[in-house]
Amino acid sequence: MDDYLEIDIKKLIKNLLSRWQWIIGVTLLAGIAVFLMFYLKEDTFEAKAKIALIQPRFEAQFESNITTSDLAMPSEGFITNAVMSNDILVELFAAWSNPEKNEIPLEKFAENNLSVSLESKGAIVTLISKAKTPEEAAELANLWAELAVKQINSTYYGIDVDKVAYFQEQMELAKTARLESGEALVEFAANDNSNFLQIELNNLNAKASDTLQRRMVLEAAESDVMGILNYLEGYDPDAIARQGDLLNFTLIQSRVYGSPVVSGLAGSPVQLQLVVSSTDEQLTNREFIETLNNWTEVLRSEIVALQEEHAALISEITSLQSTIKAIQQERSLLETDYSLNESTFKTLKTKLEEVTLNIDTADGNAKLLSEALPPQEAIPHNTVRNTLIALIAAGVLTSIAILLIDWWKTDEKSEKERQA
Repeated sequence: MDDYLEIDIKKLIKNLLSRWQWIIGVTLLAGIAVFLMFYLKEDTFEAKAKIALIQPRFEAQFESNITTSDLAMPSEGFITNAVMSNDILVELFAAWSNPEKNEIPLEKFAENNLSVSLESKGAIVTLISKAKTPEEAAELANLWAELAVKQINSTYYGIDVDKVAYFQEQMELAKTARLESGEALVEFAANDNSNFLQIELNNLNAKASDTLQRRMVLEAAESDVMGILNYLEGYDPDAIARQGDLLNFTLIQSRVYGSPVVSGLAGSPVQLQLVVSSTDEQLTNREFIETLNNWTEVLRSEIVALQEEHAALISEITSLQSTIKAIQQERSLLETDYSLNESTFKTLKTKLEEVTLNIDTADGNAKLLSEALPPQEAIPHNTVRNTLIALIAAGVLTSIAILLIDWWKTDEKSEKERQA
């Protein structure tokens, strides 16, 4: 049999009527609680101040003059952000007289006490403040309007009388910084020895390259001699050394001293040992091997010395490179610092001229339209409306709860009957 849900309306109504005391009781309790909450709620007063934004006549250009312009009105998002900026909120919060304000976050203060309304696409801005007294509400609204006018004029239109003194002060600081950075750059140039260090670095690099090449030639000769020794081990030690082997050894020595990087170095312990035999004197394989071993030992000693010398040169090169790099970085920083200070000074000078012209030709594009007056009445509590809503909601929720309980009990009873 398919499961289905059967609803008996008559039974539902009887169940609700049988528990009318619960429905009425819970509904009355909720209504009384909401009534008392709104009836006893502390009065809050609301004051409104309006500011107007007019079309600007001039736009400050980053040039030595000021030109007429069809500068667009600020967007509604910009206006809202400007009048609700953190600086403004901090000043309004400081003027708020709530004795418990130190425990209230700045964001919560703004959410509960301040709101903005825009009309005519942002041309009219209404600033709404709430407070416990009419006088404080009006004072907060008027202070807010004053700060908002100054904020919009300075951030969007670039009109701020305080900017003249600010730019003059900044110009003096930039002038001093430019002079100091110029003197530091001149002093650095007088003591700069990076060219001399670069010449020394080039010499060390050349020397390290020669040492490395010489070592490579000697290592190649050593490898060749070891090859001769390997195949001489299979010969009779007392037999006369073959002319071809002696000639190979002589050629290896000639290749060593024929290399410019070896022959050009005086005082080398590697000596040429010609062993080509003649008819008067002949070498045995044993004597030839001994000669090769002696020459190889001298060769290995020279290679080790060259390795140490190359490592020492690399260490000097690395240290010198670090020194040169540090000098170059210092020079670059000083040049950048001087260039930045020079550019900052010129920019501030040009901007000061623009701000002065702008202030002389414009009287502000955000203006106070109407001041806030202390409100005569508090914000309505809407006690009756909220109580009626609470009564209806409590009645409906209580009825639903009763129906759910009955349904649960009935379903549980049916299940027990089926099991029995």
